[in-house]
Amino acid sequence: MGFACSMEGLSTKTISNIGGLHQMLGLQEYGFAAVPRDSIVCLPEHESSNKMGASFETPSGRRLIKPVEYMEMISSMKPNLYATLADEVPAWVSEKRNKASVDRTVRWLDDCLKLSTTGGAVFGSIVGGSSVEERERCAQEVARRNVSGYWIGGFGLGESMDKRSAILNAVMDNLPEEKPRQICGLGLPEEVLQGIAAGIDLFDSTYIYHLTLGGFALTFPLDRIQSSSDSQLSDKGSDNTKINLKATVYSRSQSNLDLEDSDQVIGVIETMSSVFFLYIFLNSFNAKFLVLSTGASDAKFLVLSIGAPV
Repeated sequence: MGFACSMEGLSTKTISNIGGLHQMLGLQEYGFAAVPRDSIVCLPEHESSNKMGASFETPSGRRLIKPVEYMEMISSMKPNLYATLADEVPAWVSEKRNKASVDRTVRWLDDCLKLSTTGGAVFGSIVGGSSVEERERCAQEVARRNVSGYWIGGFGLGESMDKRSAILNAVMDNLPEEKPRQICGLGLPEEVLQGIAAGIDLFDSTYIYHLTLGGFALTFPLDRIQSSSDSQLSDKGSDNTKINLKATVYSRSQSNLDLEDSDQVIGVIETMSSVFFLYIFLNSFNAKFLVLSTGASDAKFLVLSIGAPV
């Protein structure tokens, strides 16, 4: 299950007075991970970001979030871990803009560390767009800070899969191996495998949520893999990926449930099924994922997206 926490919902003071999200939601046995970006409804808007804060495009409009405001939300929600504010940029921006994004993200990291009062684990954000040099510089700067892990942003924003490996390696080669690495923006099965090969430990489940919205459920028939020829979803419901991994999807019309009366129920069932198969898939590689989609699962970490309206 997942949450999108916003500046338009309950005030930070109200959440803080309740005792944070663990108390407010009655989920004391779960851990909460807070990240600034929601790949579903809260995308980074690089053209409006500036030295004061990061901008996000949300269903209720564009919002600029400053480090102080961000840390006020973090302090009120009391997550177990959180990623620092980042200036994410797409693959096509100029080298000058890439450099600015790294400078801002590192400066905001220092601001977040100074303002932190939650006691939760801090994941330092790493950006740099499609520039290998800026990715290396950002990773080196963040690695010098006292953080518990790393949140790698700026992916899923226009970079090609062929060039992604070099960008990932530029980051991973400059990070200590003993600290966890979380990434945002890689969701397709072949993208997840690419991340695992590079050394990523934590993934989000945006792909699952997109499937659920489209009325699909995900399975990985690993015991009967066939040769692949098409990397796109077909009308017949099969996804022949570039790595010979079959991800079969089933449409709602193939379900025995009455969709007019059970649309919400089947959405939860589809999500739970997809979460289960993705869990098995990632567990076979000793990787984990953080659940962003709506529904229930056995996952013990919930991801919060800061900046998007509920």
